Amino acid sequence: MGLEQAKKHTPLVPTYAIRIFSGCPEENEYYRLLRYSKNYISVRNYVFDDIDDPKFKDENKKVFKIFDLEEARLIMSDFDEKRKECLELIVHCKYGNGRSPAVAAALNDIFELGEETWRLFALYPKMNQLVYERMMEVGRR
Repeated sequence: MGLEQAKKHTPLVPTYAIRIFSGCPEENEYYRLLRYSKNYISVRNYVFDDIDDPKFKDENKKVFKIFDLEEARLIMSDFDEKRKECLELIVHCKYGNGRSPAVAAALNDIFELGEETWRLFALYPKMNQLVYERMMEVGRR
C-alpha cells in the first residue's frame, strides 16, 4: 500500500499497521499520521530504503539504509507479538510498490495469513526481492 492510500484508510476491524520510512530524512517529509481509528491495535514504524542490491554504494552521500537481517527479525517479532489480536494487516511505504509488498508477502508466507503470495508477486512486479528474501531467511530459522 502506498502512503496516499494508507492515509485515507480507516480500518473497520482490529488492524496491525507497518509503516516503512526512508533512511533519507528529506524523503520522509511527506509522511503524516494515519487517520485515527480505535481499530489500530498497533502501528509500527521502520526505516529502510527501496534498495535491492546488497552491494549498493551511496555515491551522493545521502543516508540510505539497506534492509538487513536485524530489521527483518524486528519486524517479525513485533508482528508476532500482536498478530493474534488483529484481523487485518496493512503495510505501507511511500509508493507501495517495492518494500511494503515484499514485507506483506513474507509475513503472509511465514505466518500463513491466508493470502496467495503468487498473487502479490503478480500484482507487484517491482517488489523488493532483497527485502522478501531476507524476511524469508529469518522466518526459516
